[in-house]
Parts: sequence; structure tokens; C-alpha cells
Amino acid sequence: MMPNMVYVGGLTVKRSTGKLPTDIKNFIDGAEKGVVLVTFGSMVSSIPPRVVEKLSSAFARLDGYRVIWRLDNEDNLKLPDNVMISQWLPQSDILAHPTVKLFVTHCGTNGQYEAVYHGVPMIGFPTFGNAFYNAVPIAKATA
Repeated sequence: MMPNMVYVGGLTVKRSTGKLPTDIKNFIDGAEKGVVLVTFGSMVSSIPPRVVEKLSSAFARLDGYRVIWRLDNEDNLKLPDNVMISQWLPQSDILAHPTVKLFVTHCGTNGQYEAVYHGVPMIGFPTFGNAFYNAVPIAKATA
């Protein structure tokens, strides 16, 4: 950054409206233990089938938890019953819901600020660009 610049993060975070689309609200409300939100940002909606299968296998073992995943399942892979997918999610409003226990993120700046604002722990899964740099604070926070 140039010396005359001041970094101000989190200005894009807004308070939750408290309103969720009915399908998402019903899915969240049906979780016994809580919800995990998984999104790799707007740039990554298609994920290699092998990775989808591995993540799905892990999500299937989350007994009592539900997973909301921003995914374009273009290969029509079978997903566990506790997983809901969508190509668009109201990320900040979902993170604001009290039953959301974890955010699996590609480490995009906005998503990180939203998770911090709403007090949701994160697992960083950087994919490209500045995500690797953005993942460093997550790693340091858990060390």
C-alpha cells in the first residue's frame, strides 16, 4: 500500500435482515445440532467431481448437522440428505443465523469479514489469487 492510503476493512458488511428464503430457512431450522455454510466464492461454482465426492463423504458423517453449499452440481453427483446446494446464497444472512456453527470459505475478503462480524468460526480453503494471503490470519488465529 502507498503511505497515504489507509486500509479500512469490513465496510461492505451489513446487518442481517433476519429474512431468509423459505427453503433455506426451513433447511436451517431442521438442523438438530447446527449448520455448516460452505462456499468457495462467486468465481468457483464448479468443483471437480473427485473433490465434490470427498467433501460429500465428509459432510455425510456430520450426524445432526446440515450443510448449505454453494455448488453447481453439473456432474449430478449424489449428495447426502443433510446437504442443500444452491448456485446463489444470501451468505451474510445465513452467517447471521444463530445455528450456523462453521463457515468453510475460499478466503475471500468479504466472506471473511462477514464471518468475523457474525462471530462464525472459519476453515480456510484458498483456491486462487489473494485467497492464500487472506488465509494467513485464519491459520494464525488457530495456532
